[in-house]
Amino acid sequence: MQNISDVIGSIVKIVNGHEIDNLPSVASIHNMSREAKAICNRQVEEAIGNSENITLMKDATSKQGRHFYGTKISGSEGEFTLGIKEISSGSAEQYVKATLDIVHEITEENAFLTKLTNCMTDRSATELKSNKILNQLKNSKEENNEMTINEFQCSVHPLLQFADEVEKVAKDIEKTNSVRFNTLFRNKGESYTHNLIRCISKLFYNEKVGDPAYCRTFLKSNNIDNIPIQDFVGNRFNTLFYNACGTFCLKDLLSVYIKSSKNKPNFLQTSILQLFENDIVTSICQSIGIIYIKITAPYFSLASQNKPALQMKPVYNTLVEELEKIVNKPAILLDNDYQIFTVDNLKISDFCQGVLKPLDENSIVLQCISKMASCILGKCQKI
Repeated sequence: MQNISDVIGSIVKIVNGHEIDNLPSVASIHNMSREAKAICNRQVEEAIGNSENITLMKDATSKQGRHFYGTKISGSEGEFTLGIKEISSGSAEQYVKATLDIVHEITEENAFLTKLTNCMTDRSATELKSNKILNQLKNSKEENNEMTINEFQCSVHPLLQFADEVEKVAKDIEKTNSVRFNTLFRNKGESYTHNLIRCISKLFYNEKVGDPAYCRTFLKSNNIDNIPIQDFVGNRFNTLFYNACGTFCLKDLLSVYIKSSKNKPNFLQTSILQLFENDIVTSICQSIGIIYIKITAPYFSLASQNKPALQMKPVYNTLVEELEKIVNKPAILLDNDYQIFTVDNLKISDFCQGVLKPLDENSIVLQCISKMASCILGKCQKI
C-alpha cells in the first residue's frame, strides 16, 4: 500500500510530464481498498445468489518459497474473482480451506456449496483431491442429494505431461546407446538432448553465457529473420517441442557460426558443439521436432482456442486413434500430406519443415518416435 502513491505519480509523469503534489495518503488508500473490496464482495454475493450453477476455477503457484492460491467463479452473470490468498502449504486440504475462507468473506458457505456444480483446474493430483473434498462437503450440506461435482481440466496442460514422457524416452535411449560426456554445460538430471535444447535457448537469450546479438545477426545474413527458438524463461507450454525443432534445423548453421566466429568458444558453445556431433542426441532432437510439427503444434493451437471443455473430447479421441497408428508405423509422420488435425491459421515455416527430411526405415529417429508416441498415447488414454 505504501508504494501506490509513488506508482500513481510516476505513471502520471510518464503520460503527460506533470508532477502531482497531492497524492493519496497511505491511510486514504487503505480506506479506498476496504471500500472497493466491500463493493466487490457484494457484487459477487449477488452473482452467486442469482446463479443456479456455479463453476469454480482455481489454481496455485509458488514464488520464492511462498505459496499463493487464487480462485474465480463463473455463473449466469459472468466471471468473478473470488480472491487470492497466501497459504502455508500446497496440500488439497489447504486449497479447500483457502477457498472456504475466501467464500466466508463474501457469503454463507451453504449458499456457495449448494450452487457449486463444476470445477475447472489443471491436472495436478492436489487439485483433483481438493475437488473430491469439496464434493464431500457439498453432499454433507444437502440431505438426500448425492450429486457429483463435474470436473473439467485444462486442455493445454497435457502438453507438460507429453514433454515429461518424451524426456523419459530420451534418457532411456541415451542410456541404451551409452551416450556419455565428461564435461558439459548442463542442468543436472536432464537428458543430454534436453540439455542441448536448453543450451541453444541460452545461446539466443542469455546475455551472460550466450551470444544473442551476434547469433541473430549471423542467421539474418543467412536469410533467417524469425528465430525458431523460444526462451525457456517465461514460456512453458510446448517449448521443449518447439525448440527441439528449431535446434535440429539450426544445427549446421550454428555449428558453422561457433567454429568460424569464435577464436575460443566459451563453455556453453563448446558443449553445444559436442552435443551436435553426437548422432544419438541429434536423432532424439529430430524426433521431438517431428512430433512438434505433426502433433503438439496443431494440438496446442486447438487447445488454445477457448473451446468449451466438452468440445475437446473429439480432439482427444482423434489423437488416441492416430497415436495408435504412429506407434506401429512412425514413418507416416514424415509424409507432408499426413495431418492428425486440420487447424486454420497454423503457420509453420518452410525452414522448420526441414525436420521432416526422409529417413532410412531402420533410423534411430523412427525408433524414438515410436517409443515417444507410445508413452504419449498412454497419457492420452487417461485424459
